[in-house]
Amino acid sequence: MDNTLERKQRAVEEACYPVRKVETDDGQYHLVNGNTGGIISEVSKRYELVPNEKVFRPFVNQFGLENLKRFFQYGSGKYTYAEFNTGRRFNLGTDEAPDMIDERLVVQNSYNRTRAFSFMYGAFRQVCANGLYSGQAIIAFRKKHVGDIPVDEMVKTVFNSYQGNNFDLWRKLKEAALSKDEEIALVNGFQAYEVKNTEANSAHWDRNSNKQINNRIQSLAIRYIEKPEGVDNRRNAWG
Repeated sequence: MDNTLERKQRAVEEACYPVRKVETDDGQYHLVNGNTGGIISEVSKRYELVPNEKVFRPFVNQFGLENLKRFFQYGSGKYTYAEFNTGRRFNLGTDEAPDMIDERLVVQNSYNRTRAFSFMYGAFRQVCANGLYSGQAIIAFRKKHVGDIPVDEMVKTVFNSYQGNNFDLWRKLKEAALSKDEEIALVNGFQAYEVKNTEANSAHWDRNSNKQINNRIQSLAIRYIEKPEGVDNRRNAWG
């Protein structure tokens, strides 16, 4: 195994550590790292634990480490994000001027009661050393960590359905012309993660809160939109 694959394997193993939901003496509930005994986060009684092992391992087994393009944790291990190349490509351009796009599958999970876990199809265009990534929930599964969650069945459904994606939505987005101001207005109205009133009105600043993550997503998107128009910055809904 080369160094790149070894690093990926190590990252997966570090993210898929055992986790337990534990009730404390005062009736609170914590998620606890099964290896170290450290507290990961405080959750509610209704919170349903969905381990990273069950969410990410099947996709590593299905697509292989060589197709794992991004995998990282943040928020002191509370959140995990992965992108897998499915091996499928489509042409967003024409036969004369092809614009080849790689299909990706985005998988996310959290050990925090504020965020769901999800599976989502996306697309990725590589332009020199820079990349454009556009996520679109053509077939998406998003579930709050509450109640009975059939994770294994959801994973099987993703495997059985992703090849039905025909990429037509991306082509329609490309045909929808937008000005720079219209693009920025769309970004300003977009909330990737739900922000509850208690968080929105809190004086406590947390870099990994939903509010701050939404702000960073919006700022980064606007920064790209304001760059000169080009192959990775189209004036349309795709861009």
